Amino acid sequence: MKEVDYDLIRKLSSALNIPIFAEGHIHTKDHARKAIESGAFAVVVGTAITRPEIITKRFVDELNLLVGK
Repeated sequence: MKEVDYDLIRKLSSALNIPIFAEGHIHTKDHARKAIESGAFAVVVGTAITRPEIITKRFVDELNLLVGK
């Protein structure tokens, strides 16, 4: 797999009654947003974070927009 499987996230989140965590190939805030919009409860970001003080803030700010904070 070379990209996030949003279709799988949608299928799992609609079929299961447990939180779905998206992990792998999440390199941008747009990837994270689309994973959440596809039904993921949370996302796991790994190697995309190389400058944590700046990059993490971008992810948090974008996700907070989704939850209205």
